[in-house]
Amino acid sequence: MDQNSATRYLIVGGDERMLELASIFRNNNLDISTFGLDLLHNDNVHSYKDIETAIDNSDIIIGPIPFASQDNIMNAKYSNTTIDILNLIKQIGKEKTLLGGSISANTREILDNNNTKYFDYNKDEGFQIKNAIATAEGALAIIINETDNTIYKSNIMVLGYGRIGKVLCNYLKALGANVYVEARKEADLNWIDVNKLIPVKISELENYLSNMDIIINTIPSLILDEKKLYYIQNDTFILDLASKPGGVDFDYCTSNGIKAIHALGLPGKVAYKTSSEIIFDTIRKLLNTI
Repeated sequence: MDQNSATRYLIVGGDERMLELASIFRNNNLDISTFGLDLLHNDNVHSYKDIETAIDNSDIIIGPIPFASQDNIMNAKYSNTTIDILNLIKQIGKEKTLLGGSISANTREILDNNNTKYFDYNKDEGFQIKNAIATAEGALAIIINETDNTIYKSNIMVLGYGRIGKVLCNYLKALGANVYVEARKEADLNWIDVNKLIPVKISELENYLSNMDIIINTIPSLILDEKKLYYIQNDTFILDLASKPGGVDFDYCTSNGIKAIHALGLPGKVAYKTSSEIIFDTIRKLLNTI
């Protein structure tokens, strides 16, 4: 990193990715400490007991992804301490820099009002592309574990052709699935066709649903509502990869015996070491722009 060797880094909150990230910082001979990971342990990294001291002794504060677990509360899976985001930002002030992933509009407003310098590493294109790979691999693992048939020759509908959709479709095609892909943009539909997948217009989606063995949603808005779920067979497996609240009417699925899983944060669950390396590389790139 193009930072002075005396720069002090602090990781606050998070999950296994953040603990692994601390090790990566240490292995790169950087001054790293943590707060809010008290239920995990790393002998080689100092852990602060109170947030005020931790921030006072740090220059750059690194938060988790997602940044918040709920409004104004930081995501801190392995801490007995509730970390209030407003108090955290007040402590950081104007002279230090905050980094985090998937920072909400509400938190960004607080940061702007406090004149705190910050970067959202989840907005980096390279970060999102690399995380799409981990998400797609995690999706494959869930499908294999939760269904009774092979992916080979299964009829699989992927809703959305963004970063995750593109990677996932390539994997499914390589495994011999019949891959149908819903997209709204004409350009995406053309690319889906060029890539020898089966393009499906949103207006025609209901014509295909009853023939699907597996449906995977990547769109962060309600697309599989009660009207569309009516066409789905009870033995169809639905996997929702979209961020909260997702794109599936889960209450309808439960009431009608349709198996549906909302899989959030797959990179941190299935490949936390690789995910930590991706976060580190992204932070290094962002800090070089300061």
